[in-house]
Amino acid sequence: MKRALSLLAFVYCIANSAFGDLPVPPQVYNPQTPAEAWNVIRLALANTHRLLAENRIQEITDQVSLCSPALRALARHHPAADAESVTAYRAINDVAQTSLAGDRHAAALALSRLTESFKALESSFSGEDVRAEIFACAEHPEVLTTKDGATCPICSASLRVRRIPYTEICPLPVAPVARLSVSPLRSPVIPGTEATLQASIVDAVGSPIQGTRLVPLHGETLLFFITDSNLREFHVLRPKANPQGLFELSFVPQLPGPHRLWAGLVPEQTGLAEYPWANLDNRFQVAATSGWPNAVTATVEGYAIAMSFSSPGGSPAAKELSLLRLHVADPQGQPCTALEPIDRAFAQLTGFFDDGETMIRLHPLGPDILREDLRGGPWLAFKIYPPRAGYLRLFCQIKVRDQILTANLGIWVR
Repeated sequence: MKRALSLLAFVYCIANSAFGDLPVPPQVYNPQTPAEAWNVIRLALANTHRLLAENRIQEITDQVSLCSPALRALARHHPAADAESVTAYRAINDVAQTSLAGDRHAAALALSRLTESFKALESSFSGEDVRAEIFACAEHPEVLTTKDGATCPICSASLRVRRIPYTEICPLPVAPVARLSVSPLRSPVIPGTEATLQASIVDAVGSPIQGTRLVPLHGETLLFFITDSNLREFHVLRPKANPQGLFELSFVPQLPGPHRLWAGLVPEQTGLAEYPWANLDNRFQVAATSGWPNAVTATVEGYAIAMSFSSPGGSPAAKELSLLRLHVADPQGQPCTALEPIDRAFAQLTGFFDDGETMIRLHPLGPDILREDLRGGPWLAFKIYPPRAGYLRLFCQIKVRDQILTANLGIWVR
């Protein structure tokens, strides 16, 4: 038992060092009841199976390590289950080690053993605990219950089903929840002239999705984005909801269009980011991109931005996890260490594929930047998992001297 615990402690430290970029509810790390512990195990195990299926083997250790504190909580409440716990600890360690080694076949075998060990452990606990859903407050995550329909005793908000996202790196929703529609523009798009519109977001049955049904991600529950059919123009819009539940939006177009509106949100049903879109002009179609070059450097207001990839050949591959590194130099050519926070990070990357229907948004590795007085740079690292091959236009936003600068980059995904 002692050896198993020491191995898991090693794995847990490795995973925890990289877990800052995955928004895991804090109570997940310290379950207090068997119901809470089994909920963590059930969700983390399902996420691990999904990561393996999507060939995201490098992310598996992050998920499977969540089972370690949950197992410790179960052992505290039922010491008689100690033998089954040891088997599960060893299986967690095997999954983690084979995943770190990049051995997908061995990781799949270890995951099968882990699943069986949890099934053996279930017999020591009530079925009610094993199958429990946990409901939590979005603002006060320490408030937990197994009772559906409960409210938070601190803020009176309705508690939501707790979800553990399987990834934050370009997740692939199996069945998207949100649909976006937009009202006709009140006037034609004229470059340099403010355009206004109204947008609405509904779920699969047509019910409006308001902020209370969305999970905050890096401090925001909802953002809108606009791009044109040449993928040269880019806007980030922060909406205002009117009494009818519509979102009022305005932007100053740079180009005549046509334009497409995107919404970035995380529905509480799934806990996964979605990017539904709607056209501001029915003629929207991404221009032919066959001759578009790789554009891994750009200069904006004198600031030089360069990106590179860890993938062989210097470009990322579709449905493979790789590292994207960003470097920023100031107008004097010196490494820039004066980057200011923008949406809780020192840079944001928003990407659009040449199919016109696929969008990704990348957040730098590490925890959110919660203090406005902090500064960063010159190097920033991102994990990227391109969901498809083709041309990927990446808009990089940085903030210096209280000014947001946008660089237009691009890369061919193999």
